Amino acid sequence: MIWRNTFWLFVALCDLSVVLMAADYGIDIWTGGSPITPQLYGEAIYEIPAVAWAVFQGGGAFLGMVGAVIVAASSPDDAATRWGAAICALGNLSLTAMFVVFAQLSREADAGILMHSLTKFPGSLIFGGITVIALRLLIWGDEDVESVDR
Repeated sequence: MIWRNTFWLFVALCDLSVVLMAADYGIDIWTGGSPITPQLYGEAIYEIPAVAWAVFQGGGAFLGMVGAVIVAASSPDDAATRWGAAICALGNLSLTAMFVVFAQLSREADAGILMHSLTKFPGSLIFGGITVIALRLLIWGDEDVESVDR
């Protein structure tokens, strides 16, 4: 039980870091700047307003964080566990999709290899993995996968 709660609180912390990053982007936008530049992200991403990216990123991460906290706070056999897993999966799936889009489109930018590598490997893999684990919890519950009849 301690491992389970610790894991989901770590997931919430990962999502919180993305919420804070989106908030930092929002502050930059509010003060007249833009965290999205064509040199780093590419023209295709730059054409979409930076506020749209910040809201999408912050919203998805916030959903993931709330879902992970719900899972950590609920007992394994509680219906809230599955609701939390569904919310967490939805939020982290949106982050994974955003990072995959960033990885593909930033490759065209002058300095895009940095953004391409960061979003393709740590970004997509971490939040994609969280999505898979949350979906596994949603579908099979807290039992071990080996003990479930298929």
